[in-house]
Amino acid sequence: ERRRARTWPPRLPSGHDRASGHDRDGVADAAAVVTSDGGSAVVALRGGPVTVELDADRASVSRIVAAGAGTGAGNGQDDGDRVLVSDGPQLEVFRAGTDNDGLKLVVGSSDPWWMLEQYKPLGRWLAKGLHEPQRVAVDVMRVRTDDDSSAAVRLVRELVFREDLRLRHTETVTVSADGTVTFDEAVRLPPTLADVPRVGVSLQVPGGFDQFTWMGLGPHENYPDRRASAVVGQFTMAVDDTYEPYVMPQHHGTRGDVRWFSLAQPGSGRGRQSGLTIAGGDAEHGGGPLWVTARRLTDADLWRATDVSELPSGDELAGRPVTVHVDVAMRGLGTGSCGPDTAVEYRVSPGWHRWRWVLRPYPGGPGEAP
Repeated sequence: ERRRARTWPPRLPSGHDRASGHDRDGVADAAAVVTSDGGSAVVALRGGPVTVELDADRASVSRIVAAGAGTGAGNGQDDGDRVLVSDGPQLEVFRAGTDNDGLKLVVGSSDPWWMLEQYKPLGRWLAKGLHEPQRVAVDVMRVRTDDDSSAAVRLVRELVFREDLRLRHTETVTVSADGTVTFDEAVRLPPTLADVPRVGVSLQVPGGFDQFTWMGLGPHENYPDRRASAVVGQFTMAVDDTYEPYVMPQHHGTRGDVRWFSLAQPGSGRGRQSGLTIAGGDAEHGGGPLWVTARRLTDADLWRATDVSELPSGDELAGRPVTVHVDVAMRGLGTGSCGPDTAVEYRVSPGWHRWRWVLRPYPGGPGEAP
């Protein structure tokens, strides 16, 4: 089947149309509008103070911006626009393998250990190319909503792995008049891609949003089979403090059963803060607690490094955006480095994975329940 990146305006199938309704500047409070960015068509959904910019060439969210959400002098005047998300959600099924997933130091080498390691989870994931997928834009379409106070668009993308293994990811983005942005995600794992490390999306937020607050399991990292010592509560820490200094750089820092979390940038004057809150959606639409990871180090950083000295640090790391993973499924850790693999009940099952999550800006401090 021929696939290509779509540009605006996309072909609109029966049952879908472009946005209608007018307000200031001819734009409804929650409507799809079209702008131009260097010759590449971009779709924007606007609802209340929030604008979601979409890159049709990638069939992806490019930015989410809140009007007047800056951190100015706190004098009650408009503080200017604030970028809440600097690069939008992308499907993720790989993690920078833990030692229990497999020993990456011997991957693909002539070391006799590789004869054993290739049959461990990490070896199986690498054989299928989970660590280096191609991202393909498939389609962009405007979606009808139940009322005139919201607008929605459906984005369809694929992850393409080795041997033509494909995952089609459908993401419906809905913006409401109050500025709430709802993401409905759907992907089906075929039997050939059973037992992947995770199912979720990653996005980037500005580096200044470095105060991480969550309601869920904590305070330390936890996983489906590593949670007995964690307790449910509301916790706050700096994003950089989620780093775990394992001798071999690897996946780390996940918090489970997260009902909601926020990332904030402290403001000036009267303690005002600016940030965003993300929560799991309602259970009826596949919502519920999430697995969340927030850090400046990317999975690519952790995967490439074989020693902590090879990781970005200092000013190089401080100037980076925060990469956030919002996962609906996370594989347990097991004891594969020196014992049994992860128990079956803590692995990611094949079949449909559907989940909803909701993003909102907030003008107050972190920890505001959504």
